[in-house]
Parts: sequence; C-alpha cells; structure tokens
Amino acid sequence: MLARTTTPWTLPSNMFLAVGPNIQYATVWDKDKKEYYILAQDLLKNYYKSSDEYVIINTNTGEDLV
Repeated sequence: MLARTTTPWTLPSNMFLAVGPNIQYATVWDKDKKEYYILAQDLLKNYYKSSDEYVIINTNTGEDLV
C-alpha cells in the first residue's frame, strides 16, 4: 500500500496502516514500475499524472481490506 505522511521518520516505528471503512481503494498495476499498489481511488490523480500510467485491477472498501 502507498501511504503518505508529513513525518516520514515515524514510518519505521509504525506497525499498522489505517484504512477508512467506507473509502474506496483501488488495486492498480503500475505500468512503469511493473508493480501492484493499493491506493485510495479518489487520490489516484494525486499520485499519477495520467490514467495511462496504471490499470485498475480491483476496487474494495476499507472494510473489505480489513
């Protein structure tokens, strides 16, 4: 999963990642990096410059991911 933080030095000490139960998350195939990622679907545009850079494989709610 891709997560954003304003204090990246705290990530090594964090053991969990929270998801919103009603937020839609997309599993995407990154065409350039050849890897799968899970991101909040509404925030795909913040990470990718163009929808041509990825393929949505699946969508789930946060509740489904838990």
